[in-house]
Order: sequence, then C-alpha cells, then structure tokens
Amino acid sequence: FFANSTLDLSSTKVIYGGAAGPFRDILAFDNAIYLKKNTCSELLKIWMVYHATILWQFQKGLWFDSFGKSFWNFVFNQEHNRDLDFTMVQRAYEEGWIIEDFEFRDQAELVQRYYISVTHNSGHNKTSFVALKHFALQILHDGI
Repeated sequence: FFANSTLDLSSTKVIYGGAAGPFRDILAFDNAIYLKKNTCSELLKIWMVYHATILWQFQKGLWFDSFGKSFWNFVFNQEHNRDLDFTMVQRAYEEGWIIEDFEFRDQAELVQRYYISVTHNSGHNKTSFVALKHFALQILHDGI
C-alpha cells in the first residue's frame, strides 16, 4: 500500500510488546511500530496503515517543526477520541487544501479511511471517496 511513497521500509521495524503493551494494541514512534501479540490480523492491517503514515511523517521530519510542537500536541492529545468529519474533508477538497493542511492524526486517518474504502468497498459515497483519494495519494505517492 505504501510502495510508491517515500516511507523507508528498510529502516522500519515491527516489534511485538515494548511500548504498545501497557498503553494500547498498536503504537508508532520513530521508525518502529509496536504491537501487542494478541492483535487481530484484520484490525492489524487497518491500523498498520494508520501507523505507517505516522512513521512516514516521522521520517519526513514533519513531527519536529516549531521545536516539536506537532509531536507534543499529538502526545498530549492521544486520548482525545474524535472521528474525522467527512463534511470538512469534502469542503477542504473543494477549497483546494493539501494534505499538509490537516493535523497529523487527520492525515493518518485520511490514509486509513482510503485504505478501508479501497479494500473493503465501504459505504462512502463517490464524492467522499474522491476527496479521500485526493488527500491519501499525496502521501502514498509522495505528493507533498
């Protein structure tokens, strides 16, 4: 799924246990994705896409702009659960936004939702899919 992106898979590690264990089923940091051993394989695929996007962001150096503001904002807001607003995504598409205009978590969710739409024929309407594809391919094909 990340074949045409600049995600450096040669330096990426998948580690069972470690940082993910006490906190959640999966966690990405630096060049590693940490998994609990009992993670469901189908769910794993979906969350691997999300966390591979996080690794891509780390590798591009996007997390450490403005003295790490983006990184610390993400860390302190980890437990803030919210869904990506597709009305906002559609509006952003119509207004000509690029993927960098979204917060990091939203970037990862856009790629994840696109993956779900492509692999599971999810119920997104055609307009939403076009917007998701537009933003996701900016990461998957290194469009930034």
